[in-house]
Amino acid sequence: MQADIDGAIRIASMADEYDWQWTSGSAEQFCRAAQFQMDRRNPEVAILQTSLKVSPPIGLVMSNREFLAQEGEPDQSVVQISVRVTDTGDESDPRLHVSLVDLFSELSKSFIAEWGSPTRTSPGELAEIGWELGEVTMMLSSSDSSIQLDLVNPVYLNWWDAVAEDDEDSDEDDGADEDDETSGQNSPRSTSLTWGDRRNALTAAVTRLPNGAELVLTTPGGHSIAFTMDECQLISQVAVDCGRCDQKSYNETWFTTNGWKLSPGTPQPRWERSISWPAAYREYEAIVDAAILVLRDPLQIENPEDLTVEVL
Repeated sequence: MQADIDGAIRIASMADEYDWQWTSGSAEQFCRAAQFQMDRRNPEVAILQTSLKVSPPIGLVMSNREFLAQEGEPDQSVVQISVRVTDTGDESDPRLHVSLVDLFSELSKSFIAEWGSPTRTSPGELAEIGWELGEVTMMLSSSDSSIQLDLVNPVYLNWWDAVAEDDEDSDEDDGADEDDETSGQNSPRSTSLTWGDRRNALTAAVTRLPNGAELVLTTPGGHSIAFTMDECQLISQVAVDCGRCDQKSYNETWFTTNGWKLSPGTPQPRWERSISWPAAYREYEAIVDAAILVLRDPLQIENPEDLTVEVL
């Protein structure tokens, strides 16, 4: 699976310099300049055959009648142009998620090198990162099988954000008395869970953490390791309960030697390390490996099944 990073940068650079009117004629003119072939199927969607070196090289030009009726100018019928900038993977392939994480990281870092720090970030399984450039907002967005470059009308994006926020508030009100089926529950235990199994599952889980979410491992001795997605950082924090700690096995030198930093101002020792988001899959593996080493060495957890795992 591959990304056309050069092609994505080329299209994004064209979009950055284009005089966006968000009319159907303006969108068609941009697509011709980008060497896209357009096949309009209905008033709201046109299918694109793009010039990007991915398989399949497809995209969409989209309109939204509800937005046009409420907020849009009468002639601003186009709200978004989306093109795939990676191959479309096989969703049955167990390595697909790894490839998508790596390609999203590579694409994001290339865009950051060109346009600086992003103005929109949304970690998680369907990650998004974007740059607001006046007349257009450029976004890289990950789906279940590919990554696409979205060129979005900023007025439409603001409208859509407000609609999504209202829907989220409504969902919270409707579900106020209902328990989240996954939050705060232990992960299923396997009768033959190995440290390799635990490591692979944890790595996959932390790559999917949305902003503000936390995954917590708790030991029988009351120690814990939390992975928190905070803004554009994944933070791993070890909280040591000294009242239950084996002083022979616990020492600060071990943590500092192994790359952990002591958090100031906490009654019990808390050790931290972090990686920047977006990150390559190997970076997620490394931060999980460091946490597992803490569990197995100074905290002396022999059986991975003894851990309680919660997503908060």
